[in-house]
Amino acid sequence: MFISRRFASAIFFFGFVLAGSALAQDVTNEGAVGFPVHGVFSGSEFESVQMNNGNLHIEIPLWTVRGRGLPVEMKMIYDNKGWTLLVNCNKNTGL
Repeated sequence: MFISRRFASAIFFFGFVLAGSALAQDVTNEGAVGFPVHGVFSGSEFESVQMNNGNLHIEIPLWTVRGRGLPVEMKMIYDNKGWTLLVNCNKNTGL
């Protein structure tokens, strides 16, 4: 069976393009910091707590410089995604 070079190149090209688009479907949110799109928050302009998971986000502005284009600002940001649940049980009753 004979396959022309042009046909083999087209198959290789489309296979490469489709494989690349399949990798783009893998979305992980483990490294995302800041405010999620549909989050519910409580706090002030410096700190906020996400109500559904207890994520603490603090932004402390250090300095801002206005320029011709976009302003340049420096902030100290703390974003805590970790929390633990501590359960103490009575050895006798289990409650």
